[in-house]
Formats: sequence, C-alpha cells, structure tokens
Amino acid sequence: MEKSFRLTRIEVNGLGAVGHARLDFPLERSIVGIMGPNGTGKSTFLSAIRLTLAHLKGFALDDFFQALKEGEESGEILIRGLLRSIPWTLRLVLTYGSFHEIRVKHQVIHPKGITDSEVLDAFVHQVLVLYYTGEDGLYIETTRAEDYRYAINSPTNIRVFKMDGAVILAQKADWPLLRRFETQMNHVLSSLAENASIEIVRSTKGYQLLVNRPGLSRLFDRESEGIRHLIMKLTTLIAVYNQEGTVAIVDHLDDQLDELIFGQLLEVIDKKGKGQLLFSSPSLRGMEILSPEQVYISTHQASDRLKQLTLPYDELNLRDYYLRLVALSDSDGVYHSRSEVYDIKKGFERARG
Repeated sequence: MEKSFRLTRIEVNGLGAVGHARLDFPLERSIVGIMGPNGTGKSTFLSAIRLTLAHLKGFALDDFFQALKEGEESGEILIRGLLRSIPWTLRLVLTYGSFHEIRVKHQVIHPKGITDSEVLDAFVHQVLVLYYTGEDGLYIETTRAEDYRYAINSPTNIRVFKMDGAVILAQKADWPLLRRFETQMNHVLSSLAENASIEIVRSTKGYQLLVNRPGLSRLFDRESEGIRHLIMKLTTLIAVYNQEGTVAIVDHLDDQLDELIFGQLLEVIDKKGKGQLLFSSPSLRGMEILSPEQVYISTHQASDRLKQLTLPYDELNLRDYYLRLVALSDSDGVYHSRSEVYDIKKGFERARG
C-alpha cells in the first residue's frame, strides 16, 4: 500500500556531541528506538529534527548556538523519506555566522512527481517533536478535516494546543474537539492508570484540564509528575497510532514511566500503529520488545555514535546479548564507560572528604 509520508533515514554530521551518526527506518515497522548510556549523543541526534523544524518554520535558532561540534566550522543534517512513494532528500548545512549566530541553508532533492514545497510542507506538518515533556502542548487528533475550519489545510489532522499550567490555550470553536479528545484519552489512560481519567472544564480562566481519581479531582499541574508525563506522552502516541503519515520524535520516552507500561506502549504501537515513532531511552527495556533492526545503540565513539547489533543464531534476547557484550567484550568502552563498582565506591569515598 502506498505510504503518504514516511521518513527512511536520518544522518547527522558535526552536530554537538555527534561527529557522525546514521539511522535507517525499517519499511514495515512503526518504531525505531535509540538506547544506551547517558552522555552518548542520543538527545543531540534527535535535536537535529527539532533544529530542522525550527529552521523551516522560520524560528530563531538562538537555542541551537552550541549545535555545531566543537572544532568544526560546519555541520550537516540529511533526512530522507518518501512522499506518495517518491523518494526525497532534505539537506541542511549549518555554519557559524557573525555575532555567534547559526546560519542554515537547506536543499531539497527529488525526482519528478513531487515539488520542493510539497516535501517541506509535509515535513513541517507531519513531524511532531516532544522534546521536553511539560513544555510542549497536547497533540490532538481531529479525525475528520471537514469537521473543523482549522484542519482544512493541514495534511495530518493534528492540532497542537499549548498549555499554561492546567489551562489549555484554546478557542471557543475548539470545544467539540476538546470533548472528543477527552473521551479518546480516557479510553487509553484508564487502561494504564487504574481509575484515572481526565476532564476538560470551562472556567473563568478558559479550558482547564483536570485529572480525576476516585474521590479526588486535581488540576493537571498539581497532579503527580508521573501522571503528567504519561498524559503528555499519550497525546503524541495516540496520534502516531491513529494517523498514517504522522512521525513523532520523543526524547527520553521512558522518563517517569515504569518498565512494564513502557514496554506495553511500545508493543501496542509497534503492532498496530499507523505512523512512525522514533524515541531515545537510557533504559534497555525496548531491546526486549523490538526486533534488532529497530534498535540503535548509542556509543562513546563520536565518529560513529549509532550502532546496530546482530543477534547470534542461538541468542533470543537482544538486551542479554548487549549486557554480556559490555561485560565481556567491550574492552575499549565503545558501548559503555569502563566503570567498575570498586571505582564508583572509591569516588563516593573521596566525595565524603
């Protein structure tokens, strides 16, 4: 079946802690995960997509001043994909300008059948980045574009509502969509957090998001951090599950989620999701759920930040194989720093003074 929009490869050169890294998306799978220890460039790699979106939307790039790898004069981001089954490449070149700003030039490469503007419009509208949970908004599926004036020109029927504490920054015309979202979210939330539900109410401050439990109702920003993280991430995952062509980039997807729920979410999205999900995680739980072709391991080698492992024929668990590799064969510390319990204990003793 023809895919309307899909990413097939991301390649980064000379960006922050990443000298070089390349990631390919399997054509028939919904999820790709980047796993590995902290400080190995996972977030930097994903920030390449955030930088690309900021540039294409015309936003200031002040937050990306430190984006280029130290000692490099330029960096490069290559993103490849399919639009109506036609391959395209988006290339960004980053250089330092005067007054310490970053200058970015982009180029779109493709054969006949699609245009530059079609590729850029699809990328801007269909790629979602959940970078810092709590600073993003609610990604809400509109289901049918003809139902709402604001979705007519949107290739993906997704609205993004910013939040101010527990207040959803929405207009009066958005009320039917918010009510539909409330029902949609509660179907999923109740299966993950027992007896929990959300409620959107009208107040003098606008539309407020409440979290309800038996005998207790709280404003969203006064709820536990774990539930807040779960709700914010579910808005993105529901969009990926329902919308073909949607691509979600989530840094630290496992943050504030227990391993059981994290694994269950991956399993459901991977089996039935219509869109694509690229996530990072220091947790290795994803190695037990996803196939080896869906897992990239971040390394301590800046020149080759992302690697894939091939399971031996007699090995069934990628996580066990990775841990054994680190313990027995990773003498150069490529996959993990060569820390030992003795050295860590010694460091704590020295810190005691």
